[in-house]
Amino acid sequence: MTKASSNLLIFGILLIIGVMIPGCGGGGGSSSTYTGPQTGGFSGLVYSEWAYSSLGRGAGRGAKSRLAGAVVSCGGKSVTTDATGYYYIDGLSVGQHSVTVSYPRHTTASFVTVISANTTSNGGTWVFAPTDAESGGIRVESVPSGATIFINNENTEVRTPFIFYRALTGRYMIHVTLAGYNIPASQTITATSGSTATATFILTPQ
Repeated sequence: MTKASSNLLIFGILLIIGVMIPGCGGGGGSSSTYTGPQTGGFSGLVYSEWAYSSLGRGAGRGAKSRLAGAVVSCGGKSVTTDATGYYYIDGLSVGQHSVTVSYPRHTTASFVTVISANTTSNGGTWVFAPTDAESGGIRVESVPSGATIFINNENTEVRTPFIFYRALTGRYMIHVTLAGYNIPASQTITATSGSTATATFILTPQ
C-alpha cells in the first residue's frame, strides 16, 4: 500500500469515528432529562387548644395539648398523628394542596400548603378547638396565688388564678405547686358544657 493510500485510509477511519461519536448513548448526543412526576411531602404538629385568661389580670393566651390520633388529609392521602401530635405525608404532587385535620369532638381545621419537588415542607403547628357542645371551663385558684398548675400531671406552665376555657368535657385531675409550700392533695373536677368547674387549693408553708 502506498503512503498516499495509507493516509487516505486513516482519514476515512477518522471520518467514520467522527460521525459515530455524536450518536453514542442515543439521543444524538443531547443530555437526557427526567420528566416523570415530581413529588414532595410535608410534616407538622397538631394541638388541641385550651384558650384561657388570667383572672384579675385580663391576659389572654392559649394552652396547647398535643393530639394523638388526629387525621390529616391531603392530596387523596390520609395519615394519623402519633403520640406527640406529629404527622408526615409524602408522595404528593408538586403544587398547592388543601389540607384538613379532623379529630372527634373538635371542629375540623383546614388550610393550604404548597408542595415542592423532592422536599419535605414544614406544615407548621396547627391548633384547633373542641366544639362548643364538647367544651367547658376549668377555674384553678390557690391561697396564696402564683402556684404552677398541673392538669392530668402535665405542666400547663401557667400560674393561679386562671380559667381554662374550651377544655373537653370530662374529668380532670388538678394539682398545684409553689416553692416554699407543701404540695396539697390533687383534686378531680369535671368540665361540663356551658359551665366552669372550680378547684381551690389552700397551701401551707413547709
